[in-house]
Amino acid sequence: MKILKLINLSVIALMLSLTICNAQSYKAQFKVNSSGKVEDANGASLGWIEPDGTIKNSKGEVVGKTAKKDKQTELRDNMGNKIAEATERGELKDNTGEVLLTVTDPDKNGECQIKDKSGKVVGVVHENYKQQGACLYHCLAQKKK
Repeated sequence: MKILKLINLSVIALMLSLTICNAQSYKAQFKVNSSGKVEDANGASLGWIEPDGTIKNSKGEVVGKTAKKDKQTELRDNMGNKIAEATERGELKDNTGEVLLTVTDPDKNGECQIKDKSGKVVGVVHENYKQQGACLYHCLAQKKK
């Protein structure tokens, strides 16, 4: 009987730890800090966003640019072509209007979650860069895949 209790307790502890690890792992996948620097799961630099909205990869190459237009933020590629638009509500839409990514409102730590079409959290962005967060993910993480 003691062995059965020990096995049950071990299974419950394992399930609980897996659930906790899974719930916290999104924070390490893709992160934009309060100064606009972007890191991957291992803390390696993916790039940054400059004050004028220019998005650069870790080599310093321009991979995109954001530009505020009314209440929207346009995302342009390195050639200046509009490829998407970030809405005030936190949606990144392509030129056909399809929602590619969404960004949640900030939590108590000032971090917003970036979610893909299926609702899976793919990264976090500091509230300073909420509207640009999905743009950064699109240019720096998705292009890398």
